[in-house]
Amino acid sequence: MYRMPAGWIPVSLVALAPELASMLTIWRPARQIGIGTAATLLGIELRYATVGRISRIYLLDSVVEALWIVLWLRQRRRGI
Repeated sequence: MYRMPAGWIPVSLVALAPELASMLTIWRPARQIGIGTAATLLGIELRYATVGRISRIYLLDSVVEALWIVLWLRQRRRGI
């Protein structure tokens, strides 16, 4: 059975409904949760994919997680 890496789920949701992101008025908690989740998944994926415990495809997913962190931090600089 195929499993979508976790980092792609938010990407697909935003691609389907980009106007939802602009309607959110709770940016600070969303940013904190987003950064925390992405950092946690990034650490887990790097730790276990590099030693072969989980599939190496999660290394690609860790790149997506790092991108999410960068994007959330950019939003903070914009004042959102």
